[in-house]
Amino acid sequence: MKTKTLRNIFLSVFLAGMVTTGSAQGPALLIKESQMKISGTSNLHDWHEVAEDFTIELKLTSDDSFSPVIEKVTLICKSASIRSDNSIMTNKTHDALKVGSHPEIKFASSQVSALQLQSGGFSSAITGELTINGIKKQVTVPVEGALDGNRLTVKGAKKVLMSDYGIKAPTALMGTLKTGDEVTVSFDLKFEIPSNNVIITALNK
Repeated sequence: MKTKTLRNIFLSVFLAGMVTTGSAQGPALLIKESQMKISGTSNLHDWHEVAEDFTIELKLTSDDSFSPVIEKVTLICKSASIRSDNSIMTNKTHDALKVGSHPEIKFASSQVSALQLQSGGFSSAITGELTINGIKKQVTVPVEGALDGNRLTVKGAKKVLMSDYGIKAPTALMGTLKTGDEVTVSFDLKFEIPSNNVIITALNK
């Protein structure tokens, strides 16, 4: 019995080590250097807000011809972390997003994305499911990437209609300020890339 117990403990530790090692090999998001912004218009002035709490999992691998591809992207953003420099606008946004019942905005890629390689960088289009306010829609997000040593920058933007996700555009000042239905979600993400990752080899050719 003791031998079996010790074997199970050893196996658990070994598997945990494999998971940790495997996770460490992927691109690591540098959250303090990354930014996600939501921009829009109103009948009075343009506005923007930032997401303060989000995580992104990015997996870069190669296809059958050994060309680099984006195999997986997963985003989770806390709805209540979206804030502007105006507390009224922040509260209106949280009400519109129904953060109590839908605390997270999610994106999950649904297919492998090929990379168009350029000098020191790449462009691509990532298709997946975007979930806002509990409503899921398929979207395609164009992105551009650039490599500087072992630092990878990924930028992109996507226009979204709030009405597609059952969100009523916020108003303020007794209805005199009315925001537009269309918003732009933009991001500037920084990742640290392991030296053996396929993207480093491909972009340094």
